[in-house]
Amino acid sequence: MRMPITNANAGMVIRLKDANHYYMYRTNSSNHKLELYKTVDIVMTLVSSTSFAAKEKECYTLNNAIQGNTIQCYMDGQLKVKWTNPLTELTAGKIGLRTTSAGAVVGDVLVQTT
Repeated sequence: MRMPITNANAGMVIRLKDANHYYMYRTNSSNHKLELYKTVDIVMTLVSSTSFAAKEKECYTLNNAIQGNTIQCYMDGQLKVKWTNPLTELTAGKIGLRTTSAGAVVGDVLVQTT
């Protein structure tokens, strides 16, 4: 994934049930963080984040692994965010890509299930 400007956000949505129920893992260039959100009944909640200074026009690989209620989020192969939802919700769904502020360039998308 590559963002064309410094104040952009880009990432993936996972376990997407509909527009009001999903997880989102993204890089937020405007506040220099990697963020994991949970959206349930329209309410978007930041559940975990870590510092990360994304650079304009540089390519990054975002991926995650989900098992049960635990989500592990990676950036360029390194574990950056790990969070376990104490509630059993968002147990299945689709994946998607999401940007705000500007478009992003996305290369290959690979989904593996076990």
